[in-house]
Amino acid sequence: MRRFLRVFISIVLVSLLVVGIMPNAFTQKKYNEAPELVELVKQGELPPVEQRLPKEPLVLTPLEEIGQYGGTLHLLHLPSGYYPTKWRGYMREPLLIYSTPYLDKILPNVAKTWKVTGGGKVFTFFLREGMKWSDGYPFTADDIVFWYEDVIKNDELTPSKPAYLISGGKLAKVRKLSTYVVEFSFDEPTGLFLDAMCCNLPASPSHYLKQFHPKYTSADKLKELMKKGEYNNWRDLYLSKADNYLNPGCPTLDAFMSVTASKDPVFISKRNPYYWKVDSEGNQLPYIDRMEDGVIQNTETYLLKVLAGDVDYTVIADIGGLPNYSVIVENKSKGNYRLIPYIWPPNNIGSIFFNYGHTDPVIRNLFNDKRFRFALSFAINRDEINKLLFKGQAVPSQATFAPGPPYYGDFPLSKNYTQFDPVKANQLLDEMGLTKRDKDGYRLRPDGKELTLTLLVTTSWPLEDVEIAELCRKYWANIGIRVVNKPIAQEQLYASIWEEKYDLAMRALMLGGCTQPVLSRGELWPASRNWIVSPAWAKWLYSNGKEGTEPPQDIKKLKQLFDQALKEPNTKKRNNIILQALRLNLENIWAIGIVNEPEIGKQYIFKNYIRNVNRPGEPIPAELYSIPPCQFFIKK
Repeated sequence: MRRFLRVFISIVLVSLLVVGIMPNAFTQKKYNEAPELVELVKQGELPPVEQRLPKEPLVLTPLEEIGQYGGTLHLLHLPSGYYPTKWRGYMREPLLIYSTPYLDKILPNVAKTWKVTGGGKVFTFFLREGMKWSDGYPFTADDIVFWYEDVIKNDELTPSKPAYLISGGKLAKVRKLSTYVVEFSFDEPTGLFLDAMCCNLPASPSHYLKQFHPKYTSADKLKELMKKGEYNNWRDLYLSKADNYLNPGCPTLDAFMSVTASKDPVFISKRNPYYWKVDSEGNQLPYIDRMEDGVIQNTETYLLKVLAGDVDYTVIADIGGLPNYSVIVENKSKGNYRLIPYIWPPNNIGSIFFNYGHTDPVIRNLFNDKRFRFALSFAINRDEINKLLFKGQAVPSQATFAPGPPYYGDFPLSKNYTQFDPVKANQLLDEMGLTKRDKDGYRLRPDGKELTLTLLVTTSWPLEDVEIAELCRKYWANIGIRVVNKPIAQEQLYASIWEEKYDLAMRALMLGGCTQPVLSRGELWPASRNWIVSPAWAKWLYSNGKEGTEPPQDIKKLKQLFDQALKEPNTKKRNNIILQALRLNLENIWAIGIVNEPEIGKQYIFKNYIRNVNRPGEPIPAELYSIPPCQFFIKK
């Protein structure tokens, strides 16, 4: 009898295999999908949803309720030089993810789980079996190894290596343990690598991008591709093709994949049919069919569109900020929208940057003398700026963290050199020897020549910067410093800073971060060669003195603190390191702070029918990695 049963079971199993049905198919969960995908399956253009999802999809419990399929999100953005709106960047899927709304826990995302061994030196990630890129090609450990070996370690593609991959001055080692298991190992402990993985996806679609890489494609073929796309070199070709926003053909793991390029007049994206998240009832996400993001040329028109209800979501800062707050509130019913506060550290609006690598040694020496920076800061009437431009709602301050633990606490240094004291400003300039003036009362350089400084100021965001710059020009004229303001587009301002072709520059300064300030806000310290406070100093630090301009000792100390914080596994000790770095910033004010952004202005505007944005009564983390737009839906 037992023998008969064994034979019978064997026959059944063989029969199942022959018809392509595995025994576990009887217990496999039935998933639902969007109607448009159902139709594509019927037409034979897509495999069934069960075959498109990984073996263990990530299950999301919606923030409010199970959503409804369909609809288009309508967005607008100013021509600031960024990808269409900051939202798109937030929709990237990192390896791990923070919990909402306070980002205080690390949760699975692309990786289903992980383990840390070797005293904080070895990180092993377990990927989702059967997970696929948006073109249906498997996502595996090979994509991580390719990203690391052929992109990160390639000096042409990545001349400056990400700080989170460095410990003890050495790059991590990455190896594939199996198809869905990958290991990162460091020579020394690193306490923030998991946090870094909440902001990054260490992977590239190798099956697609190898055709643009010289390691895998012949030089003749690359030349042909470069000529066709009018690229100067293979690097430009590769970087352009590797960006799904610039190149809709590049596969992605995101909920939405590009239909048009981000530089087109309207940036269109549609749902990824292979997206790997489902809701708690087994509905494949995202709920929304597509997103359309158009360019709007000026803030005034943008504001009118929002008030009329033509924009599904934006932020107050993008439509005029605090000066327009009253009219925004008054039109909530008419525009059918609601306001939801977001969590964000204080942006210091109007912060002033100095070119410490200036080609003119006289100007460079002036900027490096802290007395000159202190004098410019004392000359600024921040209370007047606050009253005129922010209705008294901003906070005069140097750039620092938001009040409260762990990084701010009772930190009086935030007020360093912020008092309006033109007498003190004049005294400091006189001490420096800047006592000679021209017939108009402007101070002359130490070499007797005319001293005129140009201040670059962005015309995009923050919108108040142009007015702040004009007020500062007048304040500085009162102490004998001639400044000429030059409003330019944001992308031009950044290019000028990176190329060190400026005297002074004005933009928002962000020392704090919603997540981990060691990783998320590089303004605090020279975290890379592209440190916006001073690219010249950062280049010197990251080239062992071969490039750039040698920084003062306190900047060298700042870099040491950054390296310590990056590898420190103990949270309390790491917070103390961050406070030391903050103290150095506020004692030296390498960038002058003006006012911290008013809390009242930190709000999203969402149409009332856009749901699953937040849990009722909760704020939204401004870094939307933790609020996947895949669960947004239009409530009919």
